Amino acid sequence: RLERLKSVNSELSFSANDYVEQGKAFYFENRFEDAIADYDKALQMEPENHKAWFSRGAAMVKLQQLEDALKSYDRALQIKPDLAEAWFGKGTVLG
Repeated sequence: RLERLKSVNSELSFSANDYVEQGKAFYFENRFEDAIADYDKALQMEPENHKAWFSRGAAMVKLQQLEDALKSYDRALQIKPDLAEAWFGKGTVLG
């Protein structure tokens, strides 16, 4: 949706957080590949966005891409070591 709006009005620009939020919407619609694509867009804009890394990991789990999920959780934890959700996600994958 954001890309369509952006193509219609070139003056619109979206933040990394906008892409994370759209990714979450895709995630809850079980559109995990689309969610990951938006998280990746957010990370291109803000490589240190712990929310995007965490959310990317969660979507990777849903696709059974567990190594990539662990890498995403680890990156989120490098940025924000006290991110409980990322610790829980990592523990779940390792378990």
